[in-house]
Amino acid sequence: MFKFLVIVLTMSSVATGAVFQYAIQTFTGSDEYDGSDGNFFVLVENTDGLMTDFEKMDNIPLDDFEVGAKDTFDFDTTVNLENIKCIVINTNTDDYWLMEKVIVSFQGKTTSFANGDRVGLSTDSEEGTSTLKLCGHGQGTTTTFSTSSYATSAS
Repeated sequence: MFKFLVIVLTMSSVATGAVFQYAIQTFTGSDEYDGSDGNFFVLVENTDGLMTDFEKMDNIPLDDFEVGAKDTFDFDTTVNLENIKCIVINTNTDDYWLMEKVIVSFQGKTTSFANGDRVGLSTDSEEGTSTLKLCGHGQGTTTTFSTSSYATSAS
């Protein structure tokens, strides 16, 4: 029985795969109402179409997303993010936030996404959109994407 248990544990740990660490840096706009106390979530997609889970960006007990602030959030994933295609940020709050730029760092490589259209995040459709997706294509140590597209969630 003990031998069987050890085999099951070994197979289970192999099946889960490698765990990678990545960091998300957000840059909040500097205008008076660009900051937020809302909840914001991020998902990263690689060029193979594999995606991380949505992760809540929150550094407890810090006050994230303040006007003009740069915040960093660290996450673990089983998805290899060596070649990043898109990021998706969404919210479940009507407390508006303007994210100007996001940088994803993975194994020494950074990928930057700029919110060139200055689309704010909020569930209040008069203020912005509840989901913002930024995508691009590129290779290299530092890749910058400024193409922005966004979609509002169905209501």
